[in-house]
Amino acid sequence: MKRKAVLTLIVVMGISGLLLSAADAAWKPQKSIELVIGSEAGGENDRIGRAVCLGLTSNKLIEGVVNPVNKPGGSQGVASAYVESRKGDPHFLFLSADSWVAGQVAKGNVDFMKGFQPILRFLVAYNVFSTRVNSPLKSMADVKERLKKEGPASVSFGFATAAGNPNHIGVANVGLAAGVEPAMMKAIVFKVGTAASTAVVSGHVDIAVSSMGSALPLVQAGKLRYLGVGAPKRLGGIMKDIPTLKEEGMDVDTGIGYTIHAPAGITDEQRAFWENVINRAVDTKEFSAVSEENSWIVDKIPSSRLPAHFADVYNSTRKVLLSLGLLK
Repeated sequence: MKRKAVLTLIVVMGISGLLLSAADAAWKPQKSIELVIGSEAGGENDRIGRAVCLGLTSNKLIEGVVNPVNKPGGSQGVASAYVESRKGDPHFLFLSADSWVAGQVAKGNVDFMKGFQPILRFLVAYNVFSTRVNSPLKSMADVKERLKKEGPASVSFGFATAAGNPNHIGVANVGLAAGVEPAMMKAIVFKVGTAASTAVVSGHVDIAVSSMGSALPLVQAGKLRYLGVGAPKRLGGIMKDIPTLKEEGMDVDTGIGYTIHAPAGITDEQRAFWENVINRAVDTKEFSAVSEENSWIVDKIPSSRLPAHFADVYNSTRKVLLSLGLLK
C-alpha cells in the first residue's frame, strides 16, 4: 500500500510539473509594448488610451513597459497603418474610435479589418449636447420641436473634428428623430471640441456636440449647460441629472465606441493573452476612477463577436453618411 501511495504521489507530482511548465511557457510580451493612439495628446482618445496603460501597469498585469504613442492624422489612418504594418507582432496595439470606421466608410474600404486582429471593444463615450446658459432652448425636446416646426437649418450644431465623424452622426440622428433631412441641417466643423463649445458660449452656434469632458470646464464656469446625452440610460456622477435623448422623445443612442486591436497574424494564444489582460485592466479601480470622472461607460464586446460588430457599425455608419449627403 505504501509503495502504491508513493507511486501515486510521483505521478501527481509529474502531472503538476507538466502543468506548471505549460503555464510558464504561455506567451508573454518579450519587449516593451506600444499602444498607438490616433490623436494628439490631451484629447479624449488620448485620455482613454492612457487610462488603459494605467490599468495595465499600476496593477502589474503585464511585465515591462506599456508606452502610449500618439500618431495623429487621417482620421486615425496614420496610427492604424503604423500598427497594420507590424503584421504578426503582438507588441503593437491600436486604439480605435468609431471615427476610424467612419473614415473607412468614406473611402469605401469594406476590407478595413483585414489587417487587424480585434481584441476587445471595452468602452463607449456617449455624445453630450450642450448650449449657452441663456439659450431659449431649455431641453433636447425643445431642439426637436424647433427642428420640426422651423426646419432643419433652424438649429446650428458645432463639433470637432471632421464632417461625417461620430459627433456629426449624432447630429444626423437627432435630425432623423425630429423628422428632418440631416443633409439640410446646419453643422459646423471645428478643429477641436473646445472651439465648438466657445462658439456656443459666444452665441455663434446653438448646440455643441462633444464628449462630456470637452464641455465640462465651461459648464463649471457657468457659461454652458448640458441639455442631453445620447446614452441608453442616465450617466452617473455630475451627469446624473441630465436626461437622455430617449427621455426627451428621441429614440436615439449615439456615442463613440473604443476598441483595442493587434495587427493581423498574431497567434490565438497572443490574442487570448491581450483579451484577458485588457479585460482585467478596465476592471481596475484606477481605470474605473478615470471612467467615472469622464462619464465613460465600460461596455465590452469580446474578440469573437467583433467582426460582426464592426460589420454592423460599418453598415449603420454608411446609412447615416448617405443621409448627410457625404457619400457618392
